[in-house]
Amino acid sequence: MAAAVNHGCVLYFVHDGFIDKETRHYFVVLNEDKKSDEILVLTWATSQEFKVLERMKRYEPGTVVDVYTRDYKEFTKRTYFDCNSVRRISRNDLLAKIAMKRLRVCEPLPDEIFKRIREAVMKSKKVDITDKILIDHDYKMDITV
Repeated sequence: MAAAVNHGCVLYFVHDGFIDKETRHYFVVLNEDKKSDEILVLTWATSQEFKVLERMKRYEPGTVVDVYTRDYKEFTKRTYFDCNSVRRISRNDLLAKIAMKRLRVCEPLPDEIFKRIREAVMKSKKVDITDKILIDHDYKMDITV
């Protein structure tokens, strides 16, 4: 089971940190392949194009990644990753959800799409540095003005 939870892994489940406790979302694991990471950082997908386009007006360019159905077959319509927001989950909580069949492990994202999402998250000024360090243990904050 633990081998299924790697970077680029797509998971379909209800995240306890969301207000809506019933709707499942697609999440992608952003951490490097470090089996020792107890906390995993995730970003999630939405197909609500209007909401994403409205939010994009407030975000820096390049921090929203769109994915077409032809590029990832799990999605039934054009889907967006708003890379300005991430969620955390413990590896143990995630594995418990898998064991209780409250989470579905999907096909991994193609490398090119995962790379775009991860780069957009790392670029975002809205994502906390502690999350960026969890995602990339070698992360160095850019302090250029």
